[in-house]
Amino acid sequence: MTTAAHPPDNVLALVPSEDTRRRIEISPSESSMVDASVLALAKEGRVFQRAGFLVEPRVDPAGRLKGILRPTDELRMVAVRSPRLRTLLTEHCFYYKKDKNGPCNVSPPEWLAHAVLSQPEWLGIPVVESVAENPTLRPDGTIHGEPGYDRETGNYFAPGDEVYPEIPEAPTEADAHAAYLTLVEPLSDFPFVSDADRSAAIAIVLSLLARPAISGAVPPFVIRTPTPRTGKDLLTDVVTIVGTGRPSPGRTLPADDQELRKLLLAISLSGCRVVSFGNCEGAIGSPTLSHAVTREVLSDRLLGSNTDLAAPLRIVWLFNGNNPRFKNDFAPRVVTCDLDAGVPDPQSRSGWRYDPLLAHVRKERPNLVAAGLTVLRAFHVAGRPRHGRPRKGSFEAWDDLVRGAVVWAGGADPIRTDAGSSGDDDIDLEHLRALLSAWRAAFGSAPVTLADAVDATRPPGGNLPSVVLPENVKRELAQAFIAVHPRHDDRYTAASLRYYFRHHHGRPVDVRGDTSQSMTPSDTLRLEIANPRTGTSKVASWHVLDGVAPNGENPPQAQDHGTSLFDSI
Repeated sequence: MTTAAHPPDNVLALVPSEDTRRRIEISPSESSMVDASVLALAKEGRVFQRAGFLVEPRVDPAGRLKGILRPTDELRMVAVRSPRLRTLLTEHCFYYKKDKNGPCNVSPPEWLAHAVLSQPEWLGIPVVESVAENPTLRPDGTIHGEPGYDRETGNYFAPGDEVYPEIPEAPTEADAHAAYLTLVEPLSDFPFVSDADRSAAIAIVLSLLARPAISGAVPPFVIRTPTPRTGKDLLTDVVTIVGTGRPSPGRTLPADDQELRKLLLAISLSGCRVVSFGNCEGAIGSPTLSHAVTREVLSDRLLGSNTDLAAPLRIVWLFNGNNPRFKNDFAPRVVTCDLDAGVPDPQSRSGWRYDPLLAHVRKERPNLVAAGLTVLRAFHVAGRPRHGRPRKGSFEAWDDLVRGAVVWAGGADPIRTDAGSSGDDDIDLEHLRALLSAWRAAFGSAPVTLADAVDATRPPGGNLPSVVLPENVKRELAQAFIAVHPRHDDRYTAASLRYYFRHHHGRPVDVRGDTSQSMTPSDTLRLEIANPRTGTSKVASWHVLDGVAPNGENPPQAQDHGTSLFDSI
């Protein structure tokens, strides 16, 4: 009996002996044809699977058009469509069919390509997690330096023409310190505000080199400047050239959350290691973005279909801008890197150590990659000693490896804990702080319904409000309501503010103007629910509670007023 895997002898005569393609007969046995085709693709190791798609690595070549250099595009995984799959099947398989004159060579039928792409799984075809154009660190501390697919990490390495120095098998702490100085040296012209900011830039490079070894999310890095043309874009390009081999791709952070979701899904499917958003204005953050930066897998619906996808999101996030702020719980997640030239026109500076800097970084990139991997390898060989500081929440694996390696190798802690850290740039926290202060100034500790509080800020009408406030107090409370209103205007109502109050119920907020001073109980405020009425009428009122719970205990819980608790707010 003849099968697709075992063709008859007269078929073998159709193909030269040096042709190693798999022989597959076009027959009514469609399942055997599909299985044989998938096995042929798996054997060649050029096709992978990712998020329910067959994909292949691709790099667009650089080129010149009328003297303008078009930069090389990043290495990425591209979905294999039906026409491309037929080409791949022709390269790896010899299809034949029998007729009255004997077997003859044929092209793979179109239905076969669709059938292969429609399979629920592709046995033998490896799952790719990420792509890289340089050696990277594995979870066990070894270096993935051989081109091709790494089954331990799911990383695909395509070095191109680059040749990288050998990484020592057992580098010492002195080797790590020297390698760290090698990484710092190209950054000597950047006006970092502090040593912690310089360490944050090094942490970006190490995060890119160690991304396959980090089992978890990597915190987003934000490069900030107070003045345009201070070097935020240049620094972004420097760290991404070292970590990926090319400048960061220019992307603008979408203002619309739906557009951001589409972009993130496309990015996750491509398998790239870095996403950079430049010249971010205003406040950075959205529910979608805050969720994505703490996840390793992104689940969403494919555009134009009802298909839900779950794609790996093993990304290093970069943002830069002039004095950006943060919202939607984004501030606690970021690592900031501040630059300040201290002059009104930063671009007028001169006397650079390396000019042009990017050309120098490209030339030295193999040595810089080797230096970064030496730091990481030495840190692993030393037992990955802890830095002794609180770990960054949601990013513990990154903290243990990258932050630990930076501190151990002699750098400053990239996670700043002083008053100038990113917590002071949380615009949501600032708005809540202003609201609590204004509420306390208006009502003290007396329970007041949200409806009465809103009426107290409105111009007097036919009926006097239940609470009459001085004009300055009324103005501050109205401004606080506008800041937290979804539309950020004066059309706020009790109904439109209800979700905000409920969302922040019980959250303690430090309202000290100078956090260097010791804290007193009245320095911490929280919104609480009170029920000043008795009987069946369940009207929820708010009041501001002073002080923190003793001994770090949870605050007293509000009474359970039933399902109608917020009905009249």
